[in-house]
Amino acid sequence: AGAIELLRELGYREPLDSTKFHAVTDWTIEAPNRRVVAAHLDTHGHDPYIARRIAFDQLVFDQALHNGAQFCQAQVTAPIIENGRVVGVLAKDQAKSSAAQAVPNTAQEFRAPLVIAADGATSAIGRALNGSRGAEIHWSIAIRCYADMRDDLQRRCEFYFPKNIMPGYAWL
Repeated sequence: AGAIELLRELGYREPLDSTKFHAVTDWTIEAPNRRVVAAHLDTHGHDPYIARRIAFDQLVFDQALHNGAQFCQAQVTAPIIENGRVVGVLAKDQAKSSAAQAVPNTAQEFRAPLVIAADGATSAIGRALNGSRGAEIHWSIAIRCYADMRDDLQRRCEFYFPKNIMPGYAWL
């Protein structure tokens, strides 16, 4: 619920696009024993929203650019670690790696005061820091789809914790 407020602290001032960000006022949770808890959200002034991941990511991306970040599409190959702290990454700039160019695709250093490893399950940074991808017993699968909702359900979020997929869950 506080994600938008965090963005506002970073300078985001635009109103949210109501076709992409949907306010949530009610939720239900169904436990493995099929008992259900339902409630109206007490947001304490923090409006909770549901949005497609791509819409939220675009909002964060646009705000980062507005705040002075520079965009470079690159393939991270390893973290740069100094004094036990990640201070940057080695990456191949994909804009320069076209087969039509004669420039060799060598890794460049990208340094920052804060490095966020948001490169997914096959993370080069995660493997370098943790030594592996982790045991298959800890893997899970995510399946997503989008659907138009009835008007009376649009401000509601439901979570299900069925026994047959524990410790997983489903939500809509």
